[in-house]
Amino acid sequence: MENFTRENRLQESAIKIRKPFKIDPTLCIYSPQENVDSLSHPKIKSWQKFIQNEWTPSPIPKGFKRLALIIPCTKYKPYITSREHKAINSTLLKDGWEPTGNSDAPPEFEDLFEMGDDPAIFNEGHLKKGNLILERKLLLLKRN
Repeated sequence: MENFTRENRLQESAIKIRKPFKIDPTLCIYSPQENVDSLSHPKIKSWQKFIQNEWTPSPIPKGFKRLALIIPCTKYKPYITSREHKAINSTLLKDGWEPTGNSDAPPEFEDLFEMGDDPAIFNEGHLKKGNLILERKLLLLKRN
């Protein structure tokens, strides 16, 4: 049972965070009760308040339609560097979707490119194809 201590779980979680990002132990949730308790965490409350009261979708050019793609959580953070998100983004790029702007991905992510990866694979901005704008709202960890 020693492997399931919070300290051990935090160490395992920290390994999954890619540089230059760092883990926030107060946001590591390992049980249903911690999930419920997290709703009172200041960062989560702030995020909820932002989404409910302040966030508005970014404007899109006239004549375009907006699509939203909701991508599940993954074990590696930031999510955009995970195997699942790389596969989704690679498929979208190969299907003709193109980034609409520059990426804010840190230069360290270049070390995560694999042979044949499109350099736009870590672009977290909107994608465009024809008259469609695909919005992927990804929550990236903040650099410490």
